[in-house]
Order: sequence, then C-alpha cells, then structure tokens
Amino acid sequence: MSRPQPLPPQSVAPWLVEFPGNSTLITMSVYPALSEISDEWKAFETRAAGTFYQTHAWCAAWLAGDGDRSEPRIIVGRDRGGTIRFLLPLAIRRKGSLRVLEWIAMPQTTYGYGLYDRDFLPTARAWFSGRGWALAHSAGPVDVLYLSEMPERLHGFPHPLSDWFSCEGPNRAYQIHLEQDFEALYQRKRSSATRRSNRKRDTKLESLGELGFGLPDGTTQMHARLDEMFAQQQVRLAERGIHGVFDERDRTFIHRVAEPGHNEESPLLAYHLHLDQQMVAMKLGGLYGNIYWGLISSLDSRVAPHLSPGDAALRRLIAACCERRLATLDLASGDASYKSQWADTVIPLHACVRGLTLPGYLWACGALARTIAKRTIKRSPRLWAFVQQSRRGLARLWVRNVETPLSCLIGLNVACVV
Repeated sequence: MSRPQPLPPQSVAPWLVEFPGNSTLITMSVYPALSEISDEWKAFETRAAGTFYQTHAWCAAWLAGDGDRSEPRIIVGRDRGGTIRFLLPLAIRRKGSLRVLEWIAMPQTTYGYGLYDRDFLPTARAWFSGRGWALAHSAGPVDVLYLSEMPERLHGFPHPLSDWFSCEGPNRAYQIHLEQDFEALYQRKRSSATRRSNRKRDTKLESLGELGFGLPDGTTQMHARLDEMFAQQQVRLAERGIHGVFDERDRTFIHRVAEPGHNEESPLLAYHLHLDQQMVAMKLGGLYGNIYWGLISSLDSRVAPHLSPGDAALRRLIAACCERRLATLDLASGDASYKSQWADTVIPLHACVRGLTLPGYLWACGALARTIAKRTIKRSPRLWAFVQQSRRGLARLWVRNVETPLSCLIGLNVACVV
C-alpha cells in the first residue's frame, strides 16, 4: 500500500468569536509539514500560553525521528488581521490499519494542550465547544480522534478543549508555585523536623566526597549526562519489573531536543547531582514560559541510598529554579509521595476518545476501557500495590531465569495494562 500524499495547506470554514477590539473572525488552516509554519510557530510561542510540549523544538525533534509513522496536521486559527490565535500541534499516526489523530510526540508528552493567544484563552473553551468533529475532519481522513493527557485547568482557565473530554485519565500532574526566597518556600512546605533530618543527611552525603549540583558544561557533557541518565533509568525501572520505556528512538529524540538551534540555547535544563564527578541523580526539564517543565528523573541506586540523594537533588532543583526567578516548577505526571508533599496544585489529566469510522469506533471503545481500567488500578491502593508487587516479583524471576508460575503471569498481564 502506497503512503498517502500529504494534504496541501487548506483553509477551513471560518467561525465567529468575540475578542476585545474589532477582531471577530477566525479562519483555520491545516499544515501537513513543519517547514510551512515553523517561523510563525516559533514567533507565536514567545507570546502564547502553552506548555513545553507544544514548543517547536519539542515537536520538531519528535517528527525528525518519527517521520515514517507520524503525518503532521498542525491546525492554526487566525483572526481577520492574520494574527494567530491558536496552534494545535497534531499528527496522524498509524496504529495497525487505523489512522489516529493525536498530539505530536504523545508517547513522551505529559500535557496534551496547544498554544493559545492569551486574549483568546478566556473564550477558547466556548469557541471550541461543538467544533471537534470539524477539526478532526479538517485534518484529513482519520478513524479515531484520540487526544490524551489533557489538563483539566492550566494558566488559570479550563482546557480549551474540555468540552471534548471523554473521561478522566489515570494520571495527575503536580506543580509548585515558586518564590524568590527558597528558604521561605522550604519552611512553608516541610516541617522543622524534616528540615533538620535533611541537614543531617546532607552533611553525611557531603562527607563522602566532592558534592556538586548544576548544569552540564557544554553540549558534549550534556549528551554524556543524558546517556548516564538513561542508563540509571533502565536499571531503576528494571528493578520494578518495567522494561522498554525508553527505546533507542526515544533516547535519540531527547538527545535531539537537547541540541540548540541556530543562535539559540538548548531548551533543556539537565540539572544533576554529582559526587566526585560521578552523576548520582538527574532532574531533566524543559524551560518554557518562565516555567520548569519536569521531563525525566533518574537516580543511581548504588550511591548512599540511606542518605536520600534523590531528595537532595530535588531540593537543589527547587532552589535553582527559585534563583532563576521562575514562576512555577512542574513535577510532571505520576503520583508519588514527594510530589504531594511539595506541590501546590494537582492537575487531573483527561482524554478525548472518539471513533470517526466503524473500525475507529471499535478501537476507541477499547482505548476508553483501557484508560478507565488504568485509572481504577492506580487510584486503588490495594490494586496498585498488587501491580507493583507483581512487577517486582516478575523482575526477580527473570533475573533468576526461573519458569514463571501462573500467578506471576496474571500479575504481568495486569502490570502491562498499567
């Protein structure tokens, strides 16, 4: 079967929306290639409300390595003066014989969102309400509209596409509202007993060697540290029975994001804790809109685990973001005790799942059922503990090369769902 030819940029029927001033008409256009919208995208993101996952650098890096599976469908809305009011970075990906419309780089994206003009954002939800079908069809023939990881509320307003939500997803994201004075934030968030205990552990950790925290020294060291991060992640996840999270394509993608553009700085902040030049922990994030967007954390579990070097790295990361005068530190999605201890805001993430053809409808029903099952398991302490225990048990059996009993196979099936 030959690959479908890209659609030419096309205009979609205009709709009315009230703005401050005289601009009342929005016309949508669909772009099937980044090169046709790159310059306007980069300019728009400097003034738009969005997340790191809708930046040109993030999406371009993904498409550069996923071009054989992703067909960009970038939907741009302009007012009558030609000013961009929103940009939705979408792509069609093949899932078997189905064509699924989703956010670009969705497998590695925490927030399914978009870029929105800040004057448009207060009215965006009302404008997008009821226009989901038109947007899906404007992207070309697709079987499924599957937009996941959409935050319930961001930048002070409901998600512009929140009227499209099908269900709440299994994940929640966490954000810290930063202050210029880290010590004031630290005292607000952690008790005096906890701070005292942390000081004792930090003193012992510093006694083990030359302890440092900061960013890589140049691009070469950046890539070397990223390789160390992935190696640490692989070991840590394997200990929990989780495999294949970051394959070669995913690792290459992150390395590509780290490359600065022409006359630009790298958008990644690879803060890491090191002891005698050995990296102990990494806190990798992206910088966009005066916010640190957490991407990946890693930890060398062999180095003084009783002294909690991961917690030491987190506190130093928060302090560094305060020193940079950032407004927010986003801890990304995933429930963890340290996130709830530090976060000021918890953001539920939702999914929009719509079948547009009969095969797509059947696939959407399965995707919706999987999403609900994942959420049920993760929100139940007993079920979630069972899954984690099954993963760890299965990992030990693989290491020992022991034949897996039926009970562990059942645990594997549940673990794979989550």
